[in-house]
Amino acid sequence: MGEPALAGPLRGTCVLLVEDHEDARDLFTSMLEYAGAFVLSAASVDEALRISRGVRVDVIVTDIGLRPRPGTWFVEDGRYAPRFSGVPVIAVTGRDIPPSLRAMFEAVIDKPVDAEALTAAILRSLG
Repeated sequence: MGEPALAGPLRGTCVLLVEDHEDARDLFTSMLEYAGAFVLSAASVDEALRISRGVRVDVIVTDIGLRPRPGTWFVEDGRYAPRFSGVPVIAVTGRDIPPSLRAMFEAVIDKPVDAEALTAAILRSLG
């Protein structure tokens, strides 16, 4: 397979990934790392806040249906945290969500997640 991290389209991008299902988190991490991203992976919003302290995050990829804080925290309260101000947030979800909720995110990727679609959404969100 070569050295995807050296040539990947997300090389140099720090992704904060928040997904509560371990299998899905591992799969998304592998997809993103293969595309060249540096991935900080967390099972909850609170864990994400802890592991991203002091790190410049370029984009957040989060499941919406997290507990106790939902993934929408990043586009609601999280926008007011200086370290997340201006950081694009992409949702991944297995649920049908209303357009008003979709509009809160830079992109919404439906599960099952396609690696190319996720990578493309991240690249678009980074401009």
